[in-house]
Amino acid sequence: MKIRANFLVAGLILGAGLARGQTTPETHNDSGVSKVLWARPPMQASAAGHLLLAKQGRLLDYGDDFLDFAKSSTGLEYEIATDLDNTAGTAADQLGAASTLLEIYDSMSCREDRAAVERHLQTTLNFSSRLLRNRISEMNNVISHTRKPGVAAEAARMRDDLREAVSILDSVKLQ
Repeated sequence: MKIRANFLVAGLILGAGLARGQTTPETHNDSGVSKVLWARPPMQASAAGHLLLAKQGRLLDYGDDFLDFAKSSTGLEYEIATDLDNTAGTAADQLGAASTLLEIYDSMSCREDRAAVERHLQTTLNFSSRLLRNRISEMNNVISHTRKPGVAAEAARMRDDLREAVSILDSVKLQ
């Protein structure tokens, strides 16, 4: 029963990412984004969790870089850099929560408990993947509006890391 409570708390943490200004998932035409994602073979929950933690760390670093860019910018360039920082933070929260959920799932030893949370976990992972896809689409627009090559290059790297994170989330095989 304690494991179920921890799973619920981690799910609430994942949902808290929506509290950063997004109350419902946005719907965008992916414009082929899903076709660009790297294909991965199915992976175990623990392996995916470790990869997502690494991506979370990179996203936090991107956020720091965008804050540095914002300090030396004004007007639209400032807004772009702070929006990218916000995107990095929100995505890092999503990946951290997904990693926590996978870690909790992986530590469950009772098959009945694992079976009970599998559907909910898969739904949560799919939702996180969808939110990150929306962020990728938004980033494509932001990248096209910046005039600072450093911001554009860093944003492109972050977009590629988000694509890989989506691929990781989509490849999780629960058992």
